Amino acid sequence: MTPRAWRVLRRAAAAGLALAGVLDAAEPARGDAKGDSLPGVESSAESRAGADRELDRLVALYEGMKPAQAAAVLEQLDPELSTRILLGMRARHAAKVLASLSPKRAADLTTRMSRTSPVPAPRREGAR
Repeated sequence: MTPRAWRVLRRAAAAGLALAGVLDAAEPARGDAKGDSLPGVESSAESRAGADRELDRLVALYEGMKPAQAAAVLEQLDPELSTRILLGMRARHAAKVLASLSPKRAADLTTRMSRTSPVPAPRREGAR
C-alpha cells in the first residue's frame, strides 16, 4: 500500500472512531421526571445532526477518491460504517467502489445495504 493510501486509511479510521463517538453520544440522555437532560449533555437531536454532518463529510471524502482507493480503505473499516458511507454515495460511484472490493466484502456490504433504509442522496442542480 502506498504512503498516501496509508494516510487516507489512518484518517478514515480516525473519522470512523469519531463518528462512532458521536453516534454513542446520540443515545437519549436520561433526565429527571420532568424530562430535563443531564447537565453538559447535548440533546439527541443535536448529536444526530452532528453525526449526519460527519457522515456527509465522510461520504464526500470517499466520493472524492478513486474507487480502488476507497475500496482499500472500506475493506478495513467497520462494516456498519462502510455500509452507511456506501449508501450515502451516488449509485454510480458506490457501484465502482463495490466492484473494487473483495468479492466476500462486497457481498457482505451488499447484504447489509439491502437491510438498511437508503439515505436519500442530496439533489444536485441539473440532476434528474
